[in-house]
Amino acid sequence: MERASRLFAAAFRSFALAALLPVTVARADWQFTRWGQSPDEVLKSSKIALSQSTPEDQAGHAIPLIRGAALLNGIYAAPEFKAPVWLYFADNKLSGVYLEIADGETASLIGGRLSNQYGAPAEKNDGSQGDCKYSAKTWNDADRGNRVHFSWDVCDSGFHNFVLIYTPIEQPDSGL
Repeated sequence: MERASRLFAAAFRSFALAALLPVTVARADWQFTRWGQSPDEVLKSSKIALSQSTPEDQAGHAIPLIRGAALLNGIYAAPEFKAPVWLYFADNKLSGVYLEIADGETASLIGGRLSNQYGAPAEKNDGSQGDCKYSAKTWNDADRGNRVHFSWDVCDSGFHNFVLIYTPIEQPDSGL
């Protein structure tokens, strides 16, 4: 319990600091990519080293919020942090980006920047289950065509999970 309290205190301090820093988190579509690009197009335009994912990696990174499979992966580096990144493709078109954030301090920094950049989230879900606390926020950036989902889970047992996901905002059916 004491470890979780320290983690939350560090997260709060980082969140307060993040509110004062300029926003540099991913923008339009996702960094150097555009929604709908093929894996080859993403590799050609990539500003980071990307590798093709193995079938085992793909199976281990199936994410319900993202359609398709994690065909490419690499390490994304921003000035303040590095994070493993997975790029997902459905029907050979870029359909999502998943970043694994290493720690609560970095997650708080990112969460603060997202709030500064996008304002109040369109969706928010906070709570606890057993010895774990969780939070999930989603923003819709219509100008750039992004849905940005940021979530974390922290448990007294020491388990933690911090995730940042970018997907395209689905276009509504043209209908009648």
